[in-house]
Amino acid sequence: MNEEMPKAYCNLVKEVSVAALPSIIKEAVTSIRFNIDQLLSLQAIADTLGVNPSHLSRTFKKALGMTLTDYINKLRIEEAKYMLDHSNDSVTEIAARVGSSDSNYFSKVFRKWERVTPHDYRKRKKGEWMRQ
Repeated sequence: MNEEMPKAYCNLVKEVSVAALPSIIKEAVTSIRFNIDQLLSLQAIADTLGVNPSHLSRTFKKALGMTLTDYINKLRIEEAKYMLDHSNDSVTEIAARVGSSDSNYFSKVFRKWERVTPHDYRKRKKGEWMRQ
């Protein structure tokens, strides 16, 4: 319960903060969240929304302060961290579930964001849990 409550609160804050975004960004964020397990690209999302990719890219960066690709990667890493914490699935399986067909690339992106590999992240989390 102690872990779930802050996560639920953060998700609620995210949802409320999305309400103030331009409609094109709300649609892009919604599309990304619903399709996080798919291969996503700026072009594909722009095509889905019927907008120019350059316009979407500029608007996204201005509204959220990060590129669309960084947002996708950040969301994938957050999902993967949850799976690493709450399952015994392999990193390869988790990478596939969050839309990365290349587990080596996924591990590289994970390390960029978290400064540890997914495997080391899991070991560290399991070690913290065992000490509590």
